Amino acid sequence: LMVRKASGYRTNGQWSMLKGLLYKSIQYVSTAGILVAILMVGVFYFIAPDENKRLVVWLALIGMPFLSLRSTFVSSLRGLNKVWLSQIPGVILYPGLILTTVLIIEATSLELSPYLAILINVGSSICSLILAIGMLRKYLPVKLSDYPTEYDLGDWIKVGIPMVLIASVHTFNQKM
Repeated sequence: LMVRKASGYRTNGQWSMLKGLLYKSIQYVSTAGILVAILMVGVFYFIAPDENKRLVVWLALIGMPFLSLRSTFVSSLRGLNKVWLSQIPGVILYPGLILTTVLIIEATSLELSPYLAILINVGSSICSLILAIGMLRKYLPVKLSDYPTEYDLGDWIKVGIPMVLIASVHTFNQKM
């Protein structure tokens, strides 16, 4: 939805709509990520009797909203026709930071515990999100703060529901 709508808004110069789409996307993705993480914390409290395993999962869940938000900003970059640049945060920086950190740990003979691995992952998620935000700010052709915020929730929902269903089926098929 973000790629399609951002591209249309860019083409038509509808910067107020793009601003509204970004605001609502950030709001919904953040809320959903936090709610799912809280739900999973509760679920793992009951199904994981080992406190150490629970803690590792809980730490991992901290990074989930950051990855979801990064996806929102990266999709916006794609919609602004910055497709190859949009790959940098998630395809280059995120795994590159993880790999570099693990190699440094191995080279210094430190022990890579599950806790440290999760913290590396979360830290890399946050760094890649910060880069995605910075890239979007840099490559927006206008300063969005100069425009009022407009919303078209009806259209976004109408377009978004089929896309979510298709993505859900695709995800389900990948996991099976």
